[in-house]
Amino acid sequence: IAKLRLVQGPVKAPAPPRRSTATPPKLAPAQEQAIAVRLGAVQSPELAATLADMARLLKSRQVPQAPTRMA
Repeated sequence: IAKLRLVQGPVKAPAPPRRSTATPPKLAPAQEQAIAVRLGAVQSPELAATLADMARLLKSRQVPQAPTRMA
């Protein structure tokens, strides 16, 4: 139980402020930021913001090649 608390503590701590800063544009980027933070890929809010911007650009362009590659 102690190990679980240690793992959940640092993950949950930085998540709320980054979500609050990312909620004005959209909910989707905030969720992607939260996922990236939990994976440990994003260690700074600036990186999280850039990742959210890139995700928004990709979604706005709606390139037909991306979904086919993912699927």
